[in-house]
Amino acid sequence: MYLSKRAKEDQTLWKGKYISIRLLDGWYEYLHDGTSKLVVVLGYRRLGKDAWEYLGRYENCPPHKDGITLCALTGGIEENEKPLHAALRELKEESGLVYDSYDSEIKYLGTLRPSKASDSTAYLFAVDLSNVPNQEKYVGKGDGTKGEVGSYCKWISRNEAINSKDPLLISSVTRLGF
Repeated sequence: MYLSKRAKEDQTLWKGKYISIRLLDGWYEYLHDGTSKLVVVLGYRRLGKDAWEYLGRYENCPPHKDGITLCALTGGIEENEKPLHAALRELKEESGLVYDSYDSEIKYLGTLRPSKASDSTAYLFAVDLSNVPNQEKYVGKGDGTKGEVGSYCKWISRNEAINSKDPLLISSVTRLGF
């Protein structure tokens, strides 16, 4: 994104439906839809003794203009919603998978800030989806935003996950530890 050198202090430089960027006291600040809280949910399954796969999200990321790109399953936490409930809602929304249906275990992986310039806190969760029927792609209904048009989820390798451009996906896989 190109930012003019003439940008005035304390002004919004870019604003979308869920995010905005502003210049405040000489710092660029990334604001996530006013809530400052989001969830990341990483589906995983065992393939063998030391082999695992992860559920990756392929989604259009309009600010990056990269087209359909590998990323983590993420979403905002709604008012009065607990992070765990938001994670399970996002799993269903983005993949079509319902947590209660698969006798799965869910793990809390802690929190992180997506970047030093962000006001957001991400709550990371991982859910064992070893009992989910295998499909080439998993498609949820989404939330109707532009980035979700044509999006889908599919199983990816650890190498694909940690070599993605998404720090939330990389962090989740790394914190899960396998």
